[in-house]
Parts: sequence; structure tokens; C-alpha cells
Amino acid sequence: MLRATSVVRKAAVRADRVVETLTLDHEDRSRRRLALKGDGGLDILLVLDKPTGLNDGDAVKLEDGRLV
Repeated sequence: MLRATSVVRKAAVRADRVVETLTLDHEDRSRRRLALKGDGGLDILLVLDKPTGLNDGDAVKLEDGRLV
């Protein structure tokens, strides 16, 4: 399972680094730690220092630098 450890805001998201998309419900957009499955099937473990609200177009950064 890949770990996502930080948030990249929409303005800083580079489309060429995005490898997967997530569809989150309202509650899941403000979690700190959560196991997720991307829309394409990629398993992701969200591990943030603190609960952070995600907005449409924001991304989470995987440990290897790719974006979801």
C-alpha cells in the first residue's frame, strides 16, 4: 500500500505527476489517517500530521513524489 503524506493544493498540482484520482465523500475529505482505494484501483494509505481539509482539485503526494 502506498503512503500519501502531504497535501498539494490545486494551484500547485502538475497534471503530469498525477497517477490516480480519488472520489471522497464529505467526511473523508478532512481525515488525517485513512485507507483509500483510488478510482483506478490503487491502494493508498493517507497519513497526514493533522486533519487537513481537501478541496476539489487538490492532490495528496505519495512518498515517491507522484500525485493522487
